Amino acid sequence: MTETDLQLLAAFQAWGPALKPVMAAFSGAGYGSIYMAVIAFAYWCVSPPHALRLAALLLLSSCINTLVKIVILEPRPYWLQPGLYTGSIDTAAGMPSGHAQSAAAFWGLLATFTRRPLGWVVCALMIAGIGVSRIYFGVHFPSQIAAGLAVGLALVVVFRRVEGPVRRAFLARSLMDQRLLLLAGWLSLVGLGFALQSAVAAGWTMPSEWAANAAALHPGVQIAPLQINSLVRDASLLLGFGLGALALRGFTVRYTALRAGLWFTLGWPWVLQRLYRPQV
Repeated sequence: MTETDLQLLAAFQAWGPALKPVMAAFSGAGYGSIYMAVIAFAYWCVSPPHALRLAALLLLSSCINTLVKIVILEPRPYWLQPGLYTGSIDTAAGMPSGHAQSAAAFWGLLATFTRRPLGWVVCALMIAGIGVSRIYFGVHFPSQIAAGLAVGLALVVVFRRVEGPVRRAFLARSLMDQRLLLLAGWLSLVGLGFALQSAVAAGWTMPSEWAANAAALHPGVQIAPLQINSLVRDASLLLGFGLGALALRGFTVRYTALRAGLWFTLGWPWVLQRLYRPQV
């Protein structure tokens, strides 16, 4: 956080409530449920390979974001200044912005799939709009948004370079090996999360004013800068997508549609209900 951060934040807050509906729409578009709906549509109606790539990068980006947040442990604006206007409640740490990073990763990768200028404009608008909305609502400093955008776009570049070789090496293995590799990836992500959480918690105490300021603005809400619930959720979704893709490979359209319907109506909601408990 710098003096420039505070000045820019004040400038965005000065826009007033007139833009709240637009900002709320952009901010809402940055949550996981919207991305999952877009990915589901893309899988069944556009391109299954592209949809799986979007899901893989989005969920990997979300896992990385959680890991970085619990290492940096930078507060959100309204944890420091309870007088800030905020229309959103977020309990994780602020650096880097998860909304901005996910937007840059998802829409950035999607932009590489299209050759139409209009598609690039839409993707750029979504990335910018989601980032600005999080500053407007006082849940991120501009530097946190910038960091999230930088990490997300960097992940797009890396993903585009390594996805092909990694995919070919993965598909060359037996089905059992593929399943074991997916499980090993899940164990590695979750294990790293718990290890980092324990290491940081051993030498860090949350400043009392962070919790007090957040509670003053949103009574009953308990912030949790060291939470890794989202990491477990996203790593589990990544595992589910991978196993689901392996199970669907080679089936006819009829059986594929049946299994997909069961997954998206029963399987995915079941996972979310057990892995994600909203803190209100």
